[in-house]
Amino acid sequence: MPCYNAEAFVKEAIFSMLNQTYQDLEILICDDASTDSTKAIIDSFNDHRIRKFYHSQNLGYLLTCNELFQAVKGDFVTFQDADDYSEPGRIAACIEQFETDPDLGSIS
Repeated sequence: MPCYNAEAFVKEAIFSMLNQTYQDLEILICDDASTDSTKAIIDSFNDHRIRKFYHSQNLGYLLTCNELFQAVKGDFVTFQDADDYSEPGRIAACIEQFETDPDLGSIS
């Protein structure tokens, strides 16, 4: 979850990921040198599934996403922006589809 000046939305975005019915996940969050209280909001979360990253200068959305993508430890990756909300069954539905269809996501 790349974040830049997202204080109005980031708390709800993080909660929506923490409240997924599928709980075996990691949530990578990067504050991209926000000038509002985004970093403080991110820091207020203390959950073992969250990995936090911080930039001292703004690198922009794409570089931040690429950095987070490189840090992923899991087998499946999905993106969520700091101003997004995910319904509780979002990740479970995605995992179910990957488990049902072994060709899903394969490169031909």
